[in-house]
Amino acid sequence: MKKAKIPFYSKKTSPANRGLSLVEMLVALSLLSVGALSFFGVFGGIARGVQNAKARSLAANLCQEQVQILKQKNYYRVMVTTAPVFDLRFSTPVPYDTSYFPPETVLEGELPSPG
Repeated sequence: MKKAKIPFYSKKTSPANRGLSLVEMLVALSLLSVGALSFFGVFGGIARGVQNAKARSLAANLCQEQVQILKQKNYYRVMVTTAPVFDLRFSTPVPYDTSYFPPETVLEGELPSPG
């Protein structure tokens, strides 16, 4: 008994019509690259959002800690200055006291404070 040979391609189509054309490959590749680039863009946005949320929560915790320290001080130790110094780095200058409450730099969670 002879085994019947199964052709690799159908006899109805010519060998030139097998596979994908260059245009089809370019369209498929462009669609895949747009999808991959959008995925990486979304991932970068999520990473920036997480970093921003971390910085905000650390800043809120540091502010709560400073308010708690001020609440524990004696009333007469918390004095208002008569000669404030203004921090001009903001759109509206921020007054502060350099003698009793000097600006301090705090490194918390690898994020330095602006002071």
